[in-house]
Amino acid sequence: MWHPPPRAIYCFQDCELWVGDGYCDPVNNNAYCHYDGGDCCVSTSAFKQVITVPASCDRKKECACRDPSAKENAQKRWATRPPLPP
Repeated sequence: MWHPPPRAIYCFQDCELWVGDGYCDPVNNNAYCHYDGGDCCVSTSAFKQVITVPASCDRKKECACRDPSAKENAQKRWATRPPLPP
């Protein structure tokens, strides 16, 4: 039996009101919510620091810097590019 990965399942597409408020909220840390308005990455946060809500939010999991355009993810973008032609 096939089961999709849990990250691929979304029950609804909605963002909480606190997108871009300076606090990394895991419920908004997704593409649909524009990665919480940049709050979960140092390079895109308005305060240039990441403050998680709740404070116990794991910065390597649900409060990780997921924004593909953030400087922190530049190495990942480069690694996934196809090789240049000879």
